[in-house]
Amino acid sequence: MSSLAEIKKQLTDEWMSNDTVQQKFGFVAGTSFDDKFKPATMVNILFYIAAYIMWLREAALESWRKDVDATALATRYGTKEWWHKIALAWQDGDMTSVVDGAVEYSVVDETKRKITYCAVREEGRTLYLRVACGSAGNLFSLTAEELARFQSYLNDVKPLGVRVIAYSYNADNVTIAADIYYDGEVSVAAVDVEVKRVIDEYLASIVFGGDIYVSKMVDVIQSVKGVVDVHNLKLNAGSGWQTRKLTPNAGYVKVTGYGLIYKVE
Repeated sequence: MSSLAEIKKQLTDEWMSNDTVQQKFGFVAGTSFDDKFKPATMVNILFYIAAYIMWLREAALESWRKDVDATALATRYGTKEWWHKIALAWQDGDMTSVVDGAVEYSVVDETKRKITYCAVREEGRTLYLRVACGSAGNLFSLTAEELARFQSYLNDVKPLGVRVIAYSYNADNVTIAADIYYDGEVSVAAVDVEVKRVIDEYLASIVFGGDIYVSKMVDVIQSVKGVVDVHNLKLNAGSGWQTRKLTPNAGYVKVTGYGLIYKVE
């Protein structure tokens, strides 16, 4: 999609190359529009308005195209987007039926839909669906009984020849450790509060099922006022310290411990 400045330049370049326009306004070919018409002139303002209208039209079309693409992926049989849609459509306790040749619910009941997050991983002919319930910052797993019913539902709706395995766990408990060097003129207590706040924000920004990168966590910590440097940051979710990235088994984490050592730089 073109920027507003690019659209305006396309319009003005074409207009400035017109012989009649050159004669009427008294300039030669090759003259810059911005040199000839200052921002406050009526001609410049009119071109800005025209470019802005065209930009709005392009933006609306681009948004519509993205919506159409997302809808197409979600309805394309067997894609990861389709599986995501299918997982969130599960109604606990209801039986599926064949409706217009497709296996689905004859009656949609939003109150019976429990899954709110789903991550899909493919290995050969096997799909692994990691799912969770709740809202961002307050996720929890399905019970063993619910997971068994969800697995049965997946077996009913899956394409022939595809193996689907669902799992749902409570958050991985993670400990974060690092040496943080800070400016001695600021309060270490205030720095600690801000460091933990930006860590929480970073973790909340990660897509369900995504990896936690040490380098990105270092970046957000270094953005805190008073922090000079971050050294030896590492993460542990029970399987040993990770120094590059952590892949949560549950798809999401809960910080249960800190080993942050603050040192004056």
